[in-house]
Amino acid sequence: MSLQSAIRQPSGMASIFSLLMTNPEQRYFAPTLSELIEACGVYFDFLANNGRNWRARSVMEKTAEGEGSNPEEAIARLWLALNKN
Repeated sequence: MSLQSAIRQPSGMASIFSLLMTNPEQRYFAPTLSELIEACGVYFDFLANNGRNWRARSVMEKTAEGEGSNPEEAIARLWLALNKN
């Protein structure tokens, strides 16, 4: 399973193990929370937990949101939304 197909899955999730088993020669990068926030750049506005999920939001001319079960997933989904083109 490629990373792109994992993103397109209904859950949007795939384990690193399953990705490596599909293509062991290809390396995958798992960024830290601070690296994900930095990648969103000036568009990142806030990250909050509503008791069930984490939500990240952007502002300025690019408005987008990302939601996930942990902070990293929410910011990663925000980055994907910001870079949808």
